[in-house]
Amino acid sequence: MKKLIAASILLVGLSFNANAQAEVQQVINASGGTSLDQDYSFDWSIGELALVNNMESPDNRFRLTNGFLQPYSILTYHKEKSYFEKLDIRVYPNPTKGPVAIDFFTMQKGMIALTVVNDGGKVIYQESIAYNGLGQLYELNLQNYPAGVYTLYIYLDPEKGAVRKSGAFRVMKLNY
Repeated sequence: MKKLIAASILLVGLSFNANAQAEVQQVINASGGTSLDQDYSFDWSIGELALVNNMESPDNRFRLTNGFLQPYSILTYHKEKSYFEKLDIRVYPNPTKGPVAIDFFTMQKGMIALTVVNDGGKVIYQESIAYNGLGQLYELNLQNYPAGVYTLYIYLDPEKGAVRKSGAFRVMKLNY
């Protein structure tokens, strides 16, 4: 009986030892390339383990690829949104007695159109400004307008190749 227990322990110990060895992945890539179309990029590899892993930033502005087969195209991979995101524009103070600061932080260059509409739907102010994509402060003065809630529409017509962005911001004007 003691021999049977000793033999069982020995077999169990040898089986753990045999499974402890690790396999090392190796890559053999003889050839490959990239084919570009207007909307697509196709990467291929002739060989073993043609792996590409794509990761995107939470705001979808950046894309990182890693792995053995790396795409080498001139296409931009970030997905642009047609609206301003939370950190692209700040409008303050709100409520205001008159002056409203509009802080532009978006990195997209182009022409910005500002439109202010009163609570009755009437356009009370319009202006276009050039934006260089490096941040800009614009001051809008509502001092000569009556108290109320105004909607500030901001449109960014970008330079060639980018997506047009827009946003609407409520501003409360107080008289006190």
